[in-house]
Amino acid sequence: MEVPALPSGIELVQLERGESVREEAIRRARDGAAEGTFVVVESPARAHGRHDREWLLPDDPGLHGAFVLRPDLPAEECVELATVAGVAIGAAVSEFVQPMTELHYRWPNDVLLNAGKAAGVWMDAGGTPESLDWLVISWALNTRSSPEALGHDAASIALEGAAGDFDPGEVVRAIAREFVASITAWDQTGFEPVLRQWSVRIPLADPMAVELHDGERVEGVVERIDEGGELVLRTEQGERTLALNDFFGLPTEVV
Repeated sequence: MEVPALPSGIELVQLERGESVREEAIRRARDGAAEGTFVVVESPARAHGRHDREWLLPDDPGLHGAFVLRPDLPAEECVELATVAGVAIGAAVSEFVQPMTELHYRWPNDVLLNAGKAAGVWMDAGGTPESLDWLVISWALNTRSSPEALGHDAASIALEGAAGDFDPGEVVRAIAREFVASITAWDQTGFEPVLRQWSVRIPLADPMAVELHDGERVEGVVERIDEGGELVLRTEQGERTLALNDFFGLPTEVV
């Protein structure tokens, strides 16, 4: 896969094979990789999200990337960058599908095409709650196929109506470009504009189950997205508000 020129400040590390892009980027971040390092693994041996759960790889493995950042900011601010990344992936993907394709997000880390999960976003970090030393935002995107075992719960660019043939390298460039634009907007104008783009595409009144970083599972119906990106669920026990970091679990102590 040939990746065209990327935005200034993004340094591409492209690997034909690797264990997983998430593991590769975390290792590089811990070893001192510069901010803006963008790791792409073309054929990962595996892909995994939270709690070491497997991301099922379809026949075509799709695209797997990770950004290394060194934000030197509190964890409660940095967790907003998961939403920034999700919006960036959604904006990039929209360039390669038919205009009528439905694009939605699912709190807090999924990108949906026609109600099927096409991409997922994960975060890992090191440092303290007051100041993160490094942050890795990794993602996986189904491009030409999706796992058959998931049926209509999964989606891909091609299966949901690609707008003609597309070059995976161009998709990678679009994601990098949109990520830089979104993170710049977040840095200059705050979280609210990005949050607005994200939250208006989260369907309300949908039932959902969320597994938090501590293993607790919360089930309910989506009521709204509050300021700061909190999810408000209507559960059997009453209204429950979940913060972004309840899911991602960025550092609460030195790691």
